[in-house]
Amino acid sequence: MWEATAGGSALQGENPLECVKRKLREETGILTDDFIEVGRVLHQKHQTYYVNYLCHTDVDKDSIVWYYFDENGRVVTGDQEINVQELHFDENGVQTKGGFATDAEGHKHSYDAKTGDLEDEDGAPVEA
Repeated sequence: MWEATAGGSALQGENPLECVKRKLREETGILTDDFIEVGRVLHQKHQTYYVNYLCHTDVDKDSIVWYYFDENGRVVTGDQEINVQELHFDENGVQTKGGFATDAEGHKHSYDAKTGDLEDEDGAPVEA
């Protein structure tokens, strides 16, 4: 797993290993202690220090689900247009991927297994 994002920073007093464990748990729900440090990079221009880890886990990648939160921090449900994608989230807020959902008018729609994009009858993504 490689990550270098603005939201991926260590908390004050947290060492790099504690940080990567916390970020993996927060972003995926995966709990593990099986990390191997594979490198360190000092980016002088940005005054940033990156520590890179490899994580071994037996978590089925298809068991990881996606949620989207609105501007008030509430999980969204139903049909949503997000970043020019037509997506669907079930009643618990889990994004529909590789499955079907029925809209308010009773129409059944198909969603791509990898991206979650709404698909047309030919399996092509529907543009928002």
